[in-house]
Amino acid sequence: MKPLAFVIFQLLVLGWAAFAHIRRDPSPLYKVAWAGALGGVIGLDVWYFANYAYPGGFSL
Repeated sequence: MKPLAFVIFQLLVLGWAAFAHIRRDPSPLYKVAWAGALGGVIGLDVWYFANYAYPGGFSL
């Protein structure tokens, strides 16, 4: 469960940072950059879960 806890913490921190920064600078380019960064992190997390953390499958 440690990998899952780490990913949840990571996404909470990144989501909070994105929300705080986007509120200050609402430019469209900045929003797209944050969305791309968060999408990349989520994609890497899914890849990590599927290939390394839970290679046999993931279930709660």
